[in-house]
Amino acid sequence: MFFCYIDEAGCTGNLPDHNTDIQPVFVLCSLIVPEPSITALTRDFLALKRQFNPTLAQSLDHDLDIVKYEMNNADTHSLIRKGVFVTVVVFSIISD
Repeated sequence: MFFCYIDEAGCTGNLPDHNTDIQPVFVLCSLIVPEPSITALTRDFLALKRQFNPTLAQSLDHDLDIVKYEMNNADTHSLIRKGVFVTVVVFSIISD
């Protein structure tokens, strides 16, 4: 059995002006994962969320509570500005 995760990001509407903070690109992506890989992928993904949001991770009652919190584009850009190269880490997990 395979599981398919589909997600979107960006804006499909018109941009108000050329200086807007709205993403000018719409992306639709899917990830198909074989069932035997779900546990390891989930564990790695949650570890990544804890790594890049340690303050939130420490405030939770249970390790799985971090599932409820989404890391959005603003979070990612903030990390990149601080010198954390998120794309390298994400690619590493996906390629494994």
